[in-house]
Amino acid sequence: MKKIFLASLGMTLAASSVLANQEECPPPPHKHHHHLHRKHHVQAECDDGAAPVIRREHRKKAIMEQEYDSGYISQHNYYGKLLIGFGYAPKMKFVNLATTTELKAKGRATLGVVGAGYLFPHNIRADLEFFFNDGFKDKRQNVDGKLQSYIGFLNLYYDFQMESRLVPFINAGAGYARDTFKLSDSAGGYDHSSSGFAFQVGAGVSYEFRNRIYTEFSYRYIEQGVKNGNLRNSVGTDVYSTKSISGKAHAAMAGLRVRF
Repeated sequence: MKKIFLASLGMTLAASSVLANQEECPPPPHKHHHHLHRKHHVQAECDDGAAPVIRREHRKKAIMEQEYDSGYISQHNYYGKLLIGFGYAPKMKFVNLATTTELKAKGRATLGVVGAGYLFPHNIRADLEFFFNDGFKDKRQNVDGKLQSYIGFLNLYYDFQMESRLVPFINAGAGYARDTFKLSDSAGGYDHSSSGFAFQVGAGVSYEFRNRIYTEFSYRYIEQGVKNGNLRNSVGTDVYSTKSISGKAHAAMAGLRVRF
């Protein structure tokens, strides 16, 4: 009786194991199926007890492909960026209040941007960035002029997803600017500061040259929120006026963006 009981128990356990394996593994392939080689591979993995892992990986890959097609990645949605560039301000005009002499300038500056953002569905992303320049500078009639700006922008982007690592995009942003005018001549130095609304629009292209690491090239048209006023000397006397300075600037930027 003991031998019969042990034999029955062994048959029961074996049957349970077969049923469990059938639940995890696909049925054996038919010879007429056009995916015969793939099903043989999966069946072999199932015979080794690896079917649950294979299934999970297939499901994960399918989900990621679906999310990519919709322009949204559920992992690594945050990103940081660092850009540098060159800017050109086409219209800067200062007036000497004593002599009414006008000084027209076209400023050029080195620009920098640091920021952080988030990827949303449907190819949309947004970021906060800090934009600064080292001063749109020019020298006319022995007078050095400079316009410095520090701007905080909130930007929105639309990425045109393509079947490649190359992704064109467009962007627009608005923010708050702090601008400082500085002039110096043979008599001394003068400055004027103002704050105001700033905005920008632009377009560019990014390229994912390594996993989640992008290089980016872009153009921006920027309104720096400039308010015209008088530049004063160290004792508070108005010497120059920032006449007709619009704060418009054109910028070419390049840098890196990293998703994490």
